[in-house]
Amino acid sequence: MSGHFQKQRRFKTLKGLFTTPIPYEARLAEGDKWSNYFGNYVGQRYGRWDTSCCWAYAAVGKAETQLEWLWKNNKFSDDTKRWFKDNGYIDEDGDFYLSRRWAAILAGSFNNGNDNQEFWRLASTAGLIPYTMLPFEVKDGVFYYNQAEFNKDFFNKDLITKEMEELGKEFLKRVHIDYQELGKRWTVRQPSLLQSALRQSPLQIGVPVPLYGWNQEKVDWDGQKQPAHSIELYEYDETSDYPYMIYDSYEPHLKRLSRDYVIPLITQAVLTPTGYAPKKEAEKTFLDKLWEAVRAFWYGEKIPAGYPIGVV
Repeated sequence: MSGHFQKQRRFKTLKGLFTTPIPYEARLAEGDKWSNYFGNYVGQRYGRWDTSCCWAYAAVGKAETQLEWLWKNNKFSDDTKRWFKDNGYIDEDGDFYLSRRWAAILAGSFNNGNDNQEFWRLASTAGLIPYTMLPFEVKDGVFYYNQAEFNKDFFNKDLITKEMEELGKEFLKRVHIDYQELGKRWTVRQPSLLQSALRQSPLQIGVPVPLYGWNQEKVDWDGQKQPAHSIELYEYDETSDYPYMIYDSYEPHLKRLSRDYVIPLITQAVLTPTGYAPKKEAEKTFLDKLWEAVRAFWYGEKIPAGYPIGVV
C-alpha cells in the first residue's frame, strides 16, 4: 500500500450542517443487505501510481449502492430511469457506474488526501456523472514514469467540459443529496446506533490503518487512532469478533475490522429521488424512534473542522 496522510488542514464548515439532521427512514427491510446492491469494484491504485483519493472512491461506491437500491425498489419514476440509461449512468450489466475521477479533479487536492466529507460537498453542488464520460482504467497507469506525470493526467482540470457540468446539474434535478457527520468525533460507537443508521444507508468511515496486515480479509486494530483511510461501512455483525464489514478501494475489497477497531469519523450521506416521500411515522419501529431521539441529542453540539483523509 502506498500514498500518505497529509498533515491536518482546516476546512470551512457550512452553517447549520451539523444542527439539521437528515430525516430518518429505515430503508432496508428485515434480512436485506446493502451488499445486495454493490456495483463495479474500482480500486484507487493504477499500476504503480496511487490516487490517494480514498475519500472519493469510498463515497462513489456508497452512492452507487444507494442508487441501485432506489432503482430496484422502484423509487425512481420511469422518466428518471430512462434518463439514467440514455445518459450512460447504467453499464452493460445493468449497474450504476459513476466516475470517481470527477470529484477527484474538482477538489483540486491531487493525491494529497482530503476531508472525509469533501466528496459530498462537491456532489451536492456539482452532481455526479457516469464513468463513461470521464473514464480511466488500470492499464492506463503503465504509461507514466513517475507520480507527477500520473497526477498531471489523472487530475487534469482541462478534461472537465461544459457538457459534464451540465449533466451533473441535471443529475441533481433528479436526485437530492443530504450529508452530515454522524455523532461526535473520537468517541466510542454504540453498535445499536450503527445498526439503526445502516438501515437507512451505508456509511463512510475514516479509520486508522495498521502498519501491517491491512490487505487481508480480517484486519486487527494495532492501537493507532489517527484516521488515515476512508472506506464504506455496509454492515455491522454483532455476533462476530470482526463485526465491521467494509468495502475498500484496495484488495481484498471486502474486509472485516476487529471489534475493538477505532472509528474516529463517520459520514452519513443519503440519496433521495426528487419528490420522493418517506414512509409515514406510524410505520417506524422502536429502534427508528430511539435513533431519532439520540440524533436530536447528538446534533446539539458543534462539530470540529474537517479532517483530511489520505492513505498510509
